[in-house]
Amino acid sequence: MRVTDYYKALLTNEAWEILRQSTPANHSELTPESATKTFADAFEDAYFHFSHYGKANDSSPMCDRYAWGLWLRGTAVVCQLNQELTDRMAPIYFSRRG
Repeated sequence: MRVTDYYKALLTNEAWEILRQSTPANHSELTPESATKTFADAFEDAYFHFSHYGKANDSSPMCDRYAWGLWLRGTAVVCQLNQELTDRMAPIYFSRRG
């Protein structure tokens, strides 16, 4: 499923419009081109692929190879409560990057 379609279906129209037009909060850490990209532009060729969640006991699912395996299995991840970095993770495939 396209990332943009997922959030459009999940959010109210008003919330979707805010997200769609939003730009990165960490813009100072990005290139000028990336810093001004909207959510809709940044994720136009991005896809989620998950039908269920697995549970992580550490941050190992955040590495590229592990995340690719999760993508192939159709698994998103629920992290431990109060885990550093994030509480859930869904691998994203960017079709233009192969």
